[in-house]
Amino acid sequence: MALFAKRWPLFLSRHLRIRTSASSLLITSGSQQSLFLIMQCLLNHGDAVGVETPSYCFSLPLLQSAGLRVYPLPVGPEGIDPADVERLHRRHRLKMLFMNPNFQNPTGTVLSAERRAALLRIAEKAGIPIVEDDPFSLTAFDGRPPLPLKAEDAGGRILYVGSLSKIAASGLRVGWLAGPQEIVSRLADARQQMDFGMSVIPQWLAAKLIEGAAFDRQIGRLRDRLAARLDELRVSLDYHLPGLVSFEPPGGGAEPVGEVARRFGSAAASRARTRDVRRRRLRARAGVRRGGAEFAAMLRKAGGGADRAGES
Repeated sequence: MALFAKRWPLFLSRHLRIRTSASSLLITSGSQQSLFLIMQCLLNHGDAVGVETPSYCFSLPLLQSAGLRVYPLPVGPEGIDPADVERLHRRHRLKMLFMNPNFQNPTGTVLSAERRAALLRIAEKAGIPIVEDDPFSLTAFDGRPPLPLKAEDAGGRILYVGSLSKIAASGLRVGWLAGPQEIVSRLADARQQMDFGMSVIPQWLAAKLIEGAAFDRQIGRLRDRLAARLDELRVSLDYHLPGLVSFEPPGGGAEPVGEVARRFGSAAASRARTRDVRRRRLRARAGVRRGGAEFAAMLRKAGGGADRAGES
C-alpha cells in the first residue's frame, strides 16, 4: 500500500492540480468502498444528506441501507443550485453533501465556476462536508479537465473519491479517498477491519500505470474513443430518429442525456405517453452498449407499444 500511496499525490497534482500527501490518502478497492466507509463511519442513522438528482443509481442503495435521510438537489444545465443547499440546510441541518460536479452521472453537466464558488462558501460557512465523487474529469474531450472542487478546497471540507475502473480498466479495482489526515486515518482503521488490507498486486499494477507515459496514452485513447462514439450516436439518432431525440453533447464522460419529443408516434400514442412519461429522459452511454441503430429500434418498439396503448 505504501508503494502506491507515495506515488498517488504526484499523480493527483499533475493531472488534477490537487495537493495532498500520502498520509491524507486512503487506497480502497474502488469508489463504492470509499462511499461505504464514509457512510458507515462518518454518518449516523437518521442524518440528513443532500444528493444530486438524478444521480448515480448504485449510490442510492448505499445511502438508504445506512438509514440516511436523503434530500434531492436538482441538477440543471450548470449543475446544482447552491441556494437549494442553503434552503435544505436551514430546514433539515444537512450533515453532508454527495456530489459529482464534473461530467455528472447521468446528466453529463459540469458545475459552473460561479456555482462552485458559491457552494464552497456555503459549505464553509455552514460547516457541511462535501463528498466529491469524480470518475470522469480526466475524460474531457479537449484534454483540459475541469478542476475538481478538491483543488479549490482551502478549508479541508472535501472528501475526494475516485478510481481507475472508469479510466483504465473496469477490472482494476483500485480507488482512492483524499481528505483531512485525521478522517483518513479513521477510515483506514475501519477498512483494515473489513478486509485486512488490499492485495498488493492490483496496487503494483496501478502504480506502474500512473507513473509512466502509458497512462497519458491510455487517457488519450479513451478521450478519442468516447468522443468518436458520441459523434456516432449523434449521427445515428439524426439519421434514424430525425427531430425526435435531442440532447446537449457533454464535454466529457460517457453520459449524454436527452429527451424524446412528445410528437413521437401517433397522436393517440402521444396522449398515452404524455400521461406518464412526459419529458422522458434517456440515458445513452455513448455507444458503449448500444449502437445508434439498436437504440433507434428500442425507441421504435417503445413507440409501438404506446401506439397500441393509445388505440385500446
